Amino acid sequence: MPPRIDLTGQRFGRLVVERFAYSKNAAFWHCKCDCGGENTVRAALLRNGKVASCGCGSIEAAIKNCHKSRKENKYIPVSLRSGLKNCYRNMIRRCTDPSDKRWECYGGRGISVCNEWIGLSGRHNFYKWALSAGYQKGLQIDRIDVNGNYTPRNCRFVDATTQANNTRRNRVITWQDRSMTVAEWARELGLTYAAIQHRLDRGWPMERIVFQPQRFY
Repeated sequence: MPPRIDLTGQRFGRLVVERFAYSKNAAFWHCKCDCGGENTVRAALLRNGKVASCGCGSIEAAIKNCHKSRKENKYIPVSLRSGLKNCYRNMIRRCTDPSDKRWECYGGRGISVCNEWIGLSGRHNFYKWALSAGYQKGLQIDRIDVNGNYTPRNCRFVDATTQANNTRRNRVITWQDRSMTVAEWARELGLTYAAIQHRLDRGWPMERIVFQPQRFY
């Protein structure tokens, strides 16, 4: 008997439901994973987020991958190991774990981690790329295209200010042939972010925004 709720085509983490498989006290669905693997999963486990991959991208696998032998990581400076480990683990979590507080902005809207950085050798590949990309303590991984996936070509390491300027919600203002975000204009003009945003919302021209003194109370 076919299930009452059709999950065909729906995405659950890294899994996309391809077709109904069978019913045995519950509905089971055949799914295709982003890595190319396949899995047949009980509907309830998909819907509650307990199964979000074929196994390659599970949080348990990622964490276990992060704790491999120290011998393998000797090429990584000691001062960078903790930061890289947290960077990799958090990247995997926000893209594969529906219970992560950032899931909605990442995995929940289809952002995924490339196959090269997933699985048994994924952590090792990521570390090698990170060092070649200039990772230093205090830097954060940033996607150049905020709607793109985590891949070597779409990622870089930046400081917190640069990353904050590269978000979907940022507003870029062009004036006198210069284009900057509201935060960057605020620093440039010596105004608060809230003041510039308020003036823009009121429809002020850029000239008035720039030259109108801000009142501080």
